[in-house]
Amino acid sequence: RQQQHQGENEVVTKSSCFLLESDGKGPATILTELVVDMTTTAATATSSVPPAATSSPGASVASSVATAMTMPKSTSSVIQPSSSSSSLSSPHHHDSAKLQMLQQMLSNNTNIPHSPKDVFQIVSTITNLQHLCQALDVLAVTPAYGSAFAADCVQHCRDVYQKTIHGQTADVTESPPVLELEEKIQLHTQLIHAFDALHGFELRARNEEEGGGGDNDDVTRIKAKSAWAIEGMAWLHTSVPIAHGHHDVSSRRPSNNDASSSNNNTEGGGQPITFSRFCQCCNIAGSTTMGTNTTTIPTQGKNNNKCNVLLSDSSRTRKEFLSHLFAPLLKDAFHYKVVSYVVDQLGFQELAVQQYLGEWFMTVPAARVAHKTFFALYSPISRWIQDLVATKVDELMQANQPLPSILLSELHTFCSEADDLVRAFLLAAACRECISAVVMKREAKTYGKVWKSQAVRPWDELLRKIRVSLLLSLRLYGIPL
Repeated sequence: RQQQHQGENEVVTKSSCFLLESDGKGPATILTELVVDMTTTAATATSSVPPAATSSPGASVASSVATAMTMPKSTSSVIQPSSSSSSLSSPHHHDSAKLQMLQQMLSNNTNIPHSPKDVFQIVSTITNLQHLCQALDVLAVTPAYGSAFAADCVQHCRDVYQKTIHGQTADVTESPPVLELEEKIQLHTQLIHAFDALHGFELRARNEEEGGGGDNDDVTRIKAKSAWAIEGMAWLHTSVPIAHGHHDVSSRRPSNNDASSSNNNTEGGGQPITFSRFCQCCNIAGSTTMGTNTTTIPTQGKNNNKCNVLLSDSSRTRKEFLSHLFAPLLKDAFHYKVVSYVVDQLGFQELAVQQYLGEWFMTVPAARVAHKTFFALYSPISRWIQDLVATKVDELMQANQPLPSILLSELHTFCSEADDLVRAFLLAAACRECISAVVMKREAKTYGKVWKSQAVRPWDELLRKIRVSLLLSLRLYGIPL
């Protein structure tokens, strides 16, 4: 009992004076060492109590406290080779305390200085699989650390996962905590790869702009390839002076620098996106939650062994993310593959990609996106849309299936429901032009198994409908109906 009392006094002394005698260590490091030291001291005091002493009331209370501070490993959700599946859902108070310490340390309102070494030390001591998943989500949205640090933490979780499933039966390897950790590792790996590709493009683009380089599409221009493109530019030029008569908008002809869409920079916000902001724009929790998806875009589940990442429900956040994602399409033709790679890493499904493209198209200055689409020598927007069409057509042809009645059906619906009729006309004209180019090559290659006229007919009908709507809207502009 004397040894136990002496151990408790040592704990109190250290807990009250750990900030006075830090020996140059940071508060975060001292807190971590204090938790481990308190646990070790309490375990030593408990092991040294003789059996007879536990019969007294005071000794039983002290023993209970010491036992609570030294929880046996068998009660945690860490899967041991000899543990049963029932131990996976049991609480682990030590890991919960470490997770709370990590959240407080990384909070914006904290005054505790910390370094990557301190944070990684706490993460490496978490053994509960569910708490480890939560720690990954917390680190992903922390502005202080980037994708390199997140990759180190993901690698640590991967090592824990491999040790957990090594030599285990299906009851353990297919348990909910193990499957959740596996999905989290896959999700965060995709986020890191997607961010690194997009961030590398943004850094190169900024260096080119600072060095006086950049794309030269303003010099290498071509004539419009279709009558619909010419008509779209005519509607754009007509809408500006009509709006000028009611909203004091400049009646000049729109130029490439026309910023009539929004106050935000549609080429990525001016500065490269950070990893924490990249992850904040994605619904990390919703991307891995099992159950029915409530969003209108069917992106739940897995695609080619990849998690389908969901974007934030906030329209402002989605707009910011899409401005960075599709920014390569406003550069030269060498960069449009970056969008394809990022989309593939994020696991977006076909309908989701079309929806996101339509949302982004409506935020770009109309004159700029029109010139980049119809008059650039190697239009990155057209080439990327053609890749979408070609992938779908080739997939159906290899399966000996007929083409759908409407190619790019989600974009077709988006254009038919859009309020901005000028941009809807331009987007529909671009889709019609890309479908025509792709199907024409397949028609010649397959000797008429697919018809270009049949593929473009729904888009011709849509463009005629938008034409009538534009005529009435511009003729009756400003008149209440």
